[in-house]
Amino acid sequence: MGVRTAVAAEERPAGVPATDRIRALKELRPGLTAHCRGLAFVAPADILEERAKAIHSSDSLWGCPTTATQDAEAARAWVRSR
Repeated sequence: MGVRTAVAAEERPAGVPATDRIRALKELRPGLTAHCRGLAFVAPADILEERAKAIHSSDSLWGCPTTATQDAEAARAWVRSR
């Protein structure tokens, strides 16, 4: 089991259109559904609050269970427990 770290929000291009994000998610979702035990989002509290609905959409959006935390080690422990 591998644990992957996502690119920090500030490293992503600003202003990416929603249509591009939706297209990317549609491309990723089948792989997530087939291979992902869970997605753990690590971000500051303000980002977690702003994106809470999408982060906690779990299977309906991402195709696998999700959680969110400010603590990277807690995220790794959650993923490993899946």
